[in-house]
Amino acid sequence: DISVISIGGEPIEGIPTTIYPRGGKAAYFRYAMRAARDASRFKPDLVHCHYAAGFGIWTMALRFRPTLVSVWGSDVVNI
Repeated sequence: DISVISIGGEPIEGIPTTIYPRGGKAAYFRYAMRAARDASRFKPDLVHCHYAAGFGIWTMALRFRPTLVSVWGSDVVNI
């Protein structure tokens, strides 16, 4: 079983999906604790975080292990 929690987008048919309203970069901070609470209710065996920068904040708030983070390029900074 899977469950999806995200910002913006559309629900996925047949999959429990929680969508928070878009709100720029601040939305990741604004919804971090709510997303952690919602994920905790699902009692996941694994958390898969897409994009280390934005959704990584949620992953840190959840403090769940094991966690898999997919880095897609736009969230990688070249210094």
